[in-house]
Amino acid sequence: MALKLTSSEFTTTLSHFHRAEIARMAGWRDRLDRTSNWAITV
Repeated sequence: MALKLTSSEFTTTLSHFHRAEIARMAGWRDRLDRTSNWAITV
């Protein structure tokens, strides 16, 4: 059953999803940077 969203609800939902994806990507990038930095240091 699909929910009917108003324009503002859709915009809010999409912006939250976008921010979550950006945060997730930043987390992976941070892990990669730490791993690379550790490998170079050793």
